[in-house]
Amino acid sequence: MAIFFSTVLFFGVIVAAAAGIILAVQKVKHRETKAGRVCIAAAVVTVVCFVGFGLTYEPSEKPEDPPPTASSTEPEGLGQAQGDTQEPTEPPPATAPPVTTTEPGDTPQGTTEPPAASTPETTEPPAAPDQSAGQTEPPAETGTPEEVDPIEQAQQDIEEATRALFAEWYKNTTVDSVTVNEHLGTEKEGDFVLLVYATWDVKNSVKMTNKMLATYSEDFAARVGQELENVQDLSVFWTVPYYSETDISVKYSYERAGAGMYETGHMILVE
Repeated sequence: MAIFFSTVLFFGVIVAAAAGIILAVQKVKHRETKAGRVCIAAAVVTVVCFVGFGLTYEPSEKPEDPPPTASSTEPEGLGQAQGDTQEPTEPPPATAPPVTTTEPGDTPQGTTEPPAASTPETTEPPAAPDQSAGQTEPPAETGTPEEVDPIEQAQQDIEEATRALFAEWYKNTTVDSVTVNEHLGTEKEGDFVLLVYATWDVKNSVKMTNKMLATYSEDFAARVGQELENVQDLSVFWTVPYYSETDISVKYSYERAGAGMYETGHMILVE
C-alpha cells in the first residue's frame, strides 16, 4: 500500500502543479476553464495520498550483527587445521617407575649379555698395476746447467753487431766471415781484435772502387769505435770479384784512440 500511495502522490503533485500553472495563465487572460477544478481535485488527491502514505509506511529495521566471539575472529580453516594436526597427549604418569641399577659384572637372571662388537678387519685395496712396466724413465738431470763463458758471449755479440752494421749501412756488400780474437797485447781483460772479410760486388773503375771501399771502411771503423767499446784493433779485408774472385784487393787497419778508431795502415792491390 505504501508503494501505491507514493505513486499516486507523485502523479497528483505533477497534475496539481500543471493545473495550477494553467489556471494562473487563464486568470491573466481572463478566461474561465475547468483548470481550476482539476487543480483542486489534484490537490485533494495529493493530500489524501500523502496521509495514506504516512499511515502505511513502515521503515524496515536492519538487524544488528551479533557480537563477535572468540571462535569467529580466527581465520577460516585455522581452527580446523589446528584441530587436525594436534594429537592428544597422554598425561604423564603420577609416579616414575622404579629404576634398578646393577653392579658391573653382575648379570641379571634371564638376560644374556650382548656379544662384544667385533671390529671389522680393514683390507687394503689391491695395488694398482704398474703402468710404467716396460717403459724406461728418462735419466734424471744431474748437476747445474753449464754457464756461458763471458769471453765467448762477448765474441758472439761483436760478430752479430758487425753483420747488422753491414746489412744496414753498406749496399752491394756481403760479409763473408767475421773473426773475433782476444787482444793479447793489453793487460786489460775483455779486449778483442776484430777481423772482417767482406765482398764488394760492383763492376766499377779502379779509382771509384778504391774510393768507395775507403769510405765504407772509415765509416765502419767510426761506428765500431762508438758502439763496440771492447774492440781495440780492427782490420777490414775487401774482395772485389770484378778484379779477383779469390785474392784480397783492399785492406784497412785501425786502432782505438779513446772513443774512436784511427787508421794505422792500408793495402791497395787494385791498381
